[in-house]
Amino acid sequence: MRHRFTLLLVDGHAGVREALAKRLARQPDVRAVVTADGIDAAEELLPALRPDVVIIDPKTLAADMREAVRVFAEQRLPVVVLTASLQGMEAAALRRAGAASVLLKGGCDPGAAEAR
Repeated sequence: MRHRFTLLLVDGHAGVREALAKRLARQPDVRAVVTADGIDAAEELLPALRPDVVIIDPKTLAADMREAVRVFAEQRLPVVVLTASLQGMEAAALRRAGAASVLLKGGCDPGAAEAR
């Protein structure tokens, strides 16, 4: 039997959050997608939810991007940053803060641009 994942999706834009949650929930390896509109709401869910992965768009939250990632990484949760845009060395800074992966919502790998 395959492992099915519980995901915590943290995004400040309600429409994007709900659309992405619906899309993720249709994936065969996903057991549940729980959403939160901010860091505080997400932290309240952690003890009972115990997600396998946290997907976060730190640019939509009222928090420092690196600190938003660090909150979950310090609890040994895999953090995937999924955001619409990044500038300069932001992807590298997010990885240093604990993000396991940094992806752009358009599907590009921001690390490719930084490597040039």
